[in-house]
Amino acid sequence: MVYYYVYVTLQLRYKLYDRLRKAKLLAKESPKDIIELAKSIYRVRIQGQWNRSEIAQRIRQLFKKSEIDSLT
Repeated sequence: MVYYYVYVTLQLRYKLYDRLRKAKLLAKESPKDIIELAKSIYRVRIQGQWNRSEIAQRIRQLFKKSEIDSLT
């Protein structure tokens, strides 16, 4: 079971690496940097309604350039 999680994690990292490579952002950002930035995005429940936390403009632009669609 543990090997499955390692396999899935490796596949996701490679997919992220590939997107950064295609967007020509590997010189500036690494997959680890993107994962660290994504940790600051979370959902909050306010008055019974789920909302996404604020996202810095730099992170939003980086996700848009690398075509990461986790902001929806």
